[in-house]
Amino acid sequence: MEHTRENALLWLKKECRKTYRHSYRRLAPAEKECYEAFYYGLLALQHTIAMPHTDKNVLAAAVKACLDDNPLLFFTGTIQSVIYARSAAVQVDWSMPEDEIIRTIFVIREQVVRFRRSCRGKTENEIVRAVHDHLVACVTYEISDRLPIHEAHSVFLYHKAVCDGIAKAAKILLDDNRLYSIVMAGRGGTEDDMEPHAWNLVRTNGEWHHYDFTFDLTLTDGQEPVHYDYYALSDGQIGKDHTFADIGLPCPNEADWHRQNGLYFTSKKQLRSHIRSCILHKKPSISFRLPYTQDPLVTRDSIRRLAEDELKHALPPGSSYSWSFNEGQMVMVISYS
Repeated sequence: MEHTRENALLWLKKECRKTYRHSYRRLAPAEKECYEAFYYGLLALQHTIAMPHTDKNVLAAAVKACLDDNPLLFFTGTIQSVIYARSAAVQVDWSMPEDEIIRTIFVIREQVVRFRRSCRGKTENEIVRAVHDHLVACVTYEISDRLPIHEAHSVFLYHKAVCDGIAKAAKILLDDNRLYSIVMAGRGGTEDDMEPHAWNLVRTNGEWHHYDFTFDLTLTDGQEPVHYDYYALSDGQIGKDHTFADIGLPCPNEADWHRQNGLYFTSKKQLRSHIRSCILHKKPSISFRLPYTQDPLVTRDSIRRLAEDELKHALPPGSSYSWSFNEGQMVMVISYS
């Protein structure tokens, strides 16, 4: 494809048609009309976009919903509603020059197309895992005043972003592969340190689950093993260390990574057998999820003693091992050599 303005906007328009627009579905009729006007104005790179309604609240709701649904519209900078006597408009100042917008669209397109090709023949679950592993391997969580870290294009251009930039990039890849995805906004962290946070809600095989690619990325931190602590969680599971508003898409079923792969243990006998099997087959690490308990740290210490006993008997003399424990999600990882 020739790198022209026309081709860039044509691809952008086609790609945005794949976007799952959950926020649009929740709008009132007047808000939907303003959403559509704003959406098509952005796709045409208009600086002044005429609106069909003059209520400021309606315009604000429409603009927010449009940007929430469409992370490919990354180039919006300052946005201002202008109300006249009988008409209204939204004025947009781009976050970058127009020629840079066009170049950025082609950079994103190249990576999106390449990723889609790598997903040919994959199931929905396999595509989500490919998105997870791609982001964990290729992106660095970084706070910077120099980069657009809150937007998806920071992932595609610089491979650096914070949680909302990562979640938006994930939505672009998932939308392109025809998987319904939503960028969730809430808070995440420990009970004493909950900060604003973003992650993804994704539908596979007719069911919605939470995926926090950022938390798994930071837990992995470029090392092995890859963490799947926040993979395909239910509302109850993610709610252990995240808070969020109800958006009308319940996720009641626990189908997390560890359950999917037989790595959720409710008895010490099962866990002992798993540890022995991992060592026997020379796996470099052991990962498993435990049931939620009233006192996670007591459970951690008990399981650690059990695991140490198995490791001492099974590993050669002089072997070393290290631990990590995710208290919120009750996931333990043991690495040894």
